[in-house]
Amino acid sequence: MPPPHIGLRSLKTEVGTYIFICPETDELGHVDPSEPQYRATALMTFPEMEGFGILSRVKLLRRPPGRSVLRNTLQHNFLPVRLEAAGSEDQLFLKHAPSGDFFIPILDGQTELLTRRRQKGEAPTPLRSVDFKGAVPVDFQDMVTRWRDLASARHDAVAFLDVLAGFPQDFTHDCLDIALLMIADDARAAFLSFFLFNESDILSPQQATCLALLERLPSAEWLKQAISRLAQWQADRDLPMPRRSDATYDFMGRETSWRENARDTAGVALLSALRENVTPRHKLAALTSARDEGVYLLEWIAFHRTIGVEKIFIYTNNLTDGADVLLQRLHDAGIVHWVDNTGEGCAGVDNQLKAFAHAYTLMPALLDYEWCLTVDLDEWFVPSEAFDHKLPPLLAQEALQDADAVVATWRVNGPDHQLHWSEPLSCERFVALEPHPLVKSVHRPRRFQRCSHHVPVSPEKRCFKTVDGAPHAINTHSVYETSFYHQPTVKAEVHHFILRSFEEFVWRYARGENDGNAVLPVKRFRYNNHGIFELFLTRFRLKGPQLSPVIAARCHEEIARLMSIPGVRDAYQDVVRHFGQTVSLYVEQSLEAVRLDTNVSAEVREEWAQLVESWQKTDAPVACVH
Repeated sequence: MPPPHIGLRSLKTEVGTYIFICPETDELGHVDPSEPQYRATALMTFPEMEGFGILSRVKLLRRPPGRSVLRNTLQHNFLPVRLEAAGSEDQLFLKHAPSGDFFIPILDGQTELLTRRRQKGEAPTPLRSVDFKGAVPVDFQDMVTRWRDLASARHDAVAFLDVLAGFPQDFTHDCLDIALLMIADDARAAFLSFFLFNESDILSPQQATCLALLERLPSAEWLKQAISRLAQWQADRDLPMPRRSDATYDFMGRETSWRENARDTAGVALLSALRENVTPRHKLAALTSARDEGVYLLEWIAFHRTIGVEKIFIYTNNLTDGADVLLQRLHDAGIVHWVDNTGEGCAGVDNQLKAFAHAYTLMPALLDYEWCLTVDLDEWFVPSEAFDHKLPPLLAQEALQDADAVVATWRVNGPDHQLHWSEPLSCERFVALEPHPLVKSVHRPRRFQRCSHHVPVSPEKRCFKTVDGAPHAINTHSVYETSFYHQPTVKAEVHHFILRSFEEFVWRYARGENDGNAVLPVKRFRYNNHGIFELFLTRFRLKGPQLSPVIAARCHEEIARLMSIPGVRDAYQDVVRHFGQTVSLYVEQSLEAVRLDTNVSAEVREEWAQLVESWQKTDAPVACVH
């Protein structure tokens, strides 16, 4: 029997199947209890925490033929849930505790999983709470007792930590994450303060206990480093920040590392809770990731400084274009904080995701800014003229004050007949074309665990809005869905210079895409979608408006200031020279690729060949850096 003062129930769907946690996938499913693969799952509820529960897996071992012993054993893991009344006394709705998503059974006769989604107008499916059936094993009773004691101690930070430390080592990850949901508000700050320490300077018994807890986790070394760095930085905000994100952190670039219960990032919820308590002193930073985009560095930095960005954190990997010298000059001058993100370059590692995850866990200086803008080197986040093309006044408007993340939609820019790179700014050379539903965001970094390619990520529900103040992503938890907004934003747009001149477009696809393939140390023209040829050709000669001349004038003024920094002019000229010396090789490779690709139509193949011929006959402008 379960200990007193705790409920132990089972959950049934409307078709009579039982909810269970699948040990192979850790997903929530439902199955007929007569099936041989049935795994019992118990729901624990606590009188101290109304509406909160923990689903715990209990594997029922069937009696083997010829044997008389039936034994029950506890299996990993636990799932925190929210419970919401659904009419009758024994019916309830089940929610994922961190995000508030409804768990909805998929009853299609084939799938036996529960999908997690936020309510989209339709009523969620209720579940029926029934008595838990089956013998309760001794080890399960022990765990139930520990959960009961943890709930009873939730208002006392010291007692709460002591109970948590008594959980079996194999369950530390689950228990630590769930404890963050169970601790009462009046004890939460004290509980978290026990974990904020420098590993080399343990000052209290509670800190020693916390260190022992962290060392149980498979991600102990990375997590202890992140927490120690955060503690040191909070004591001295002038603490030097990391300059390298080497192969040690390649795991951060694998999407699988960030799934629930992933070994690589065990304890990240604790780190996020510690980061959320930081009070920023500054307004706006920008975070970006790049490879061999040195010819655009000065204009991109200059533009975003003109819109109000105070500090730029830039990660690069495997540079070959000489931009490392330019970045070092800018770093030394305090214009950017440059991090070398070069790892092993193996397949499956997305260097941009790795960069963003590193910044959100091991770069506490990012937390010194209320907002962080994440855009690529071919994207300009352009506030409208109504805000004088400045971002802080836009973020200050009343409708956005309660937002954790603010998104603006893309505007594709086109080459306007241009074949070569030339000295004028991207906003002067290229024209704005069609809007695109993909978004980029500016968000409060302390409110998110990390950032994906387009939007920040948190397992908890956060408030997303568009720059126009409209709610966004209220009814979805999917990063993919959150990355789109199908009505062009007005108060700001992200001008995406994916289609610069012909040779710049080819150069882009010689950098190596973040497509899951390994980094190309020796670069070549590479693409993962044959549609890139048609994409460029259909927009090559289209006309459209340019960005405001006010934006260009401000950029030129800021570039002049950057050029006055010792060594910047020479370093930039070297980058431009390298571009001119190498781009022709990639143009030739693109011609060979389009000829060999059977997925490309004959018309597109012929038109691309004509474009290459025109490029060969036209002399490139002579770069002259003033």
